Amino acid sequence: ESLDDDRGQRGTAIENLALTADGQRLATVDRAGVLAVSEIASGELKVLPSAPSADVGLVVPIGLAWDHAGKRLAVTAAGSLRVIEVDSGKTKQANGDTDDNAVVFSNDDRELAIGGKRITIYSTADLREARRLPLPTEYGWQAERPNVLDLRYSPDGSKLGALLDVGVAVFDLKTGQVEAALVKDLKAVGLRFASDGRLAVFARDALYIGPANAE
Repeated sequence: ESLDDDRGQRGTAIENLALTADGQRLATVDRAGVLAVSEIASGELKVLPSAPSADVGLVVPIGLAWDHAGKRLAVTAAGSLRVIEVDSGKTKQANGDTDDNAVVFSNDDRELAIGGKRITIYSTADLREARRLPLPTEYGWQAERPNVLDLRYSPDGSKLGALLDVGVAVFDLKTGQVEAALVKDLKAVGLRFASDGRLAVFARDALYIGPANAE
């Protein structure tokens, strides 16, 4: 369903969505940059301040992620990272890369990982850059320029799984090194960690479920 924004303009097709961990809030953003939160139980709809690229429309995917309490929403678009306190409307903002289109809160909500041509980890408190994780070019990817499509933390917070347009990489966050990689022949389209630490990688014609460091 498309939305009317607070300027009375008709929204376009939904570009991305994110559901809170308890399933009570749904955030959506359309290609015109209209960002909204729906309360599942009541049906109440709240339109949030427009995404940074709203004036020109979005030309790349926009990243959305909730914190684990379902109170703060992280948004990446057009070289900007924002964290919005949905109930109060308070916003923090930092500059990022123009191609960042994936974002996720760490398990303790103290950090945010965002990804595009590289992975950058920010402190949630002040949105200061804490570290960077360069994307690997080995594993047969030398001729490619990997781009992050999605990011997920492992249950114990020690690993970060990255869905790339050329495959999947799992980073050891203690060392910053790639612990495992699944190459582009898998044609992966999604990844998730199970509560026991196993990794699920969804592909167009296959499904892998097993250790995150399996060859």
